[in-house]
Amino acid sequence: MKTFENTVRCALLGALVLGVVSCDGDDAGAGDAGGACGNPAANPECRLDLTEAECAAKGGDFGIHGDSASPSCLCPTSDAGCTCQGADDCEAGCQIEGDEVCEGPRQGVCAAHHQVLACFCRVEDGRGEAYICP
Repeated sequence: MKTFENTVRCALLGALVLGVVSCDGDDAGAGDAGGACGNPAANPECRLDLTEAECAAKGGDFGIHGDSASPSCLCPTSDAGCTCQGADDCEAGCQIEGDEVCEGPRQGVCAAHHQVLACFCRVEDGRGEAYICP
């Protein structure tokens, strides 16, 4: 019986170590909080123009967002919070939210949604370029 228990323990430990090693070298591995980045539940079929039922089925949040007077489907990105150096690193842009002083060398994070809802500093080529408010 001890042999079986030791085998199970070793297998679990091996799986844990392999999981840590395989994720450790990922370029987009961690957001600002040091945790995993991204949203594996994000659905590439989610779009702004979906109905409320379609939006919910695709993982979006239907309602009034930002300054819009009309309800729409707010779609999450799959790389939200991943570190980035520019727009090419992300689905919906590389940014630093709420930072009005953005010029100079900066590292950003990938936007959480495809729609712009708040002011942010756009990051391109590892530099803050412009402070943008929708």
